[in-house]
Amino acid sequence: MTRKDEFKPLNKFLYWYNEMRPHMSLDFEHAETPIEAFKRKLRPRFC
Repeated sequence: MTRKDEFKPLNKFLYWYNEMRPHMSLDFEHAETPIEAFKRKLRPRFC
């Protein structure tokens, strides 16, 4: 089994890439993932 076989369906890779893997250009000290950065940068919702 190779590394690429771990993510046969594209959606598994996208989940890992955006929600599990810390990204170097984000807050790497806190192991921030792309989805966490996206949520942090969203405007607060007004009720």
